[in-house]
Amino acid sequence: MVLNGTKVTIFGATGILIAILIIATMPMILPTATAGTLVIKITDAPADLRHLNMTIDSFEVRNETGDWIEVPIEGGRISFDLLKLGGVTMDAAIGHLEQGIYNMVRMHVVEGLEFTNATSTEIGVDPFALRVPSEKFKILVNFEIKAGGTTILILDIQVDTINIASNPEHNLKPVIKATVIPPSL
Repeated sequence: MVLNGTKVTIFGATGILIAILIIATMPMILPTATAGTLVIKITDAPADLRHLNMTIDSFEVRNETGDWIEVPIEGGRISFDLLKLGGVTMDAAIGHLEQGIYNMVRMHVVEGLEFTNATSTEIGVDPFALRVPSEKFKILVNFEIKAGGTTILILDIQVDTINIASNPEHNLKPVIKATVIPPSL
């Protein structure tokens, strides 16, 4: 069967149009060639508490120009008993960031008895709400995002049990040790 020139032209033009549309939408589907992945993980250091429940609803990282970029948390927030992690890391947030150097992480802790609380044998069996005076923890840490690579940032939250139990406001002021595992490119 022989197609005439008009049909070949129409089919050819349609094929080229479809190819252009596919190529044009690829950047919206895939991260750009200048982006890499950041995985933020949470772990703990032992503490003399029975439970330390935390809810975090945002992570942000600061780039070299001072701009804050959000690293999304699946479901909008993450809740966990810090002491149940037992030294195991847990994924908290994963996002695609432009390649470059970053120098700080900021995480927002949700306050309220149902979100961030502790149970101590010193105080009793009922959980008590923990306060985060600034509502956010800021962690100074330098890390690099490389195009096509995955950088892992492990935040080891080290809680001062004595400070939590002895202050009347039950302020949560942990030391947070950050470990960076750079991409292997």
